[in-house]
Amino acid sequence: MPAEERKLVPVLFADVTGLTALGERLDSERWRTILQRYFAEMAATIEAWGGTIEKFVGEAIMAVFGVPLVREDDAERALRAAFEMLDHLPQLNEGFQARR
Repeated sequence: MPAEERKLVPVLFADVTGLTALGERLDSERWRTILQRYFAEMAATIEAWGGTIEKFVGEAIMAVFGVPLVREDDAERALRAAFEMLDHLPQLNEGFQARR
């Protein structure tokens, strides 16, 4: 059994404000479709920067960088992923509005 290894790794936590209120106004199928699209887009961005999705909680995503492979630039990768996620939001929102 390998010895336990402790690492300091960046954690990216993204939560969408106001999404719960929107969910209260939509039927459950529409709500599920929106969340699936959002999670798919955000997860793809995180993974493209080398992050690992740890969990989805409500409308939040928690990801880590540096697990299982530690890189010297993990913190920078996490920041770049976060900024790219923000860049994707206007296009996602336009798509949601167009289908509404």
